[in-house]
Amino acid sequence: MFDAYISNIVLQIGDVYNSIQLIEADKDKQSILYSVLNSEYKSIHSELWAFIQNKKLDFPKKHLELLRKYCKKSPITAFNCAKYIKERCDDLEKIIATDAYISYQYAQFPLKGRFELGESLIANDPLLSYMYSVFVICDRFELGEKAIYSNSYCSQLYERFLSK
Repeated sequence: MFDAYISNIVLQIGDVYNSIQLIEADKDKQSILYSVLNSEYKSIHSELWAFIQNKKLDFPKKHLELLRKYCKKSPITAFNCAKYIKERCDDLEKIIATDAYISYQYAQFPLKGRFELGESLIANDPLLSYMYSVFVICDRFELGEKAIYSNSYCSQLYERFLSK
């Protein structure tokens, strides 16, 4: 039953995602149909990860390749996949590194340390740079200092952190 359930969910996600990609390519069709499909995609995606998380199951080996293929579609799906397959994967990390916030989350958990591939994007955001410095690397984040000092609130917090 588990195998059939997971296979069905992953295939549904792929179908909905492909439909969204087609609509995004055709600007004239971006309307209610897009938002309905996008909502369905998020719902099915959430259902899959909730099922895996609630059952505290490792993803079955025979579904790993199917899952990895699905997970290459966006930074958030790559992040979730990396979190639950419990191993580093270069091709997923390249996708995760295309989004600053997801890169920060990935560095914080599951890596619990530097994520150098995503640092250049993190460094463009004052708050993420500050949080990355304090909560991930627990040290000065030189690459992100320009962004941090461009925001008075973040620069005050950062200076306080550095002075400790």
